Amino acid sequence: MSNNITRMQTLEQRRAAAALGSIDSVVGKNYDSKYRSLVRSFPAYVLTNGLAPALAFLKSKGDPEHEELYRQLSDWVPKELGLSSGELLDVILQQNSYAYMRTTQEALAFVVWLKRFAEAKIQGKQAEEQV
Repeated sequence: MSNNITRMQTLEQRRAAAALGSIDSVVGKNYDSKYRSLVRSFPAYVLTNGLAPALAFLKSKGDPEHEELYRQLSDWVPKELGLSSGELLDVILQQNSYAYMRTTQEALAFVVWLKRFAEAKIQGKQAEEQV
């Protein structure tokens, strides 16, 4: 075997890597603790209301933490699922029920990684400042 063989990453590894990069871009910003709180509550909002209403909520708020999460989902979900480019909310509103469920599933799986890294990195940063 050659050392030049490209290692294939699993879907979970790709999600985790993308989420880590997303969280690293938020850590240290003045809204990072609000973002952490939003990411923690977002899955419940999606499960209660649906993905489209949850995305509409993010877009309507206009706060940096809401805009950031919407952008992160817009960067990850369409690329991973091979969806057409364009406004994420518009794209999913055109989907059939199967594709909508798959998109919801992928968005939730990505947010789980965002939540894990936000809890680890943002909380750790706040703890260091208190010492």
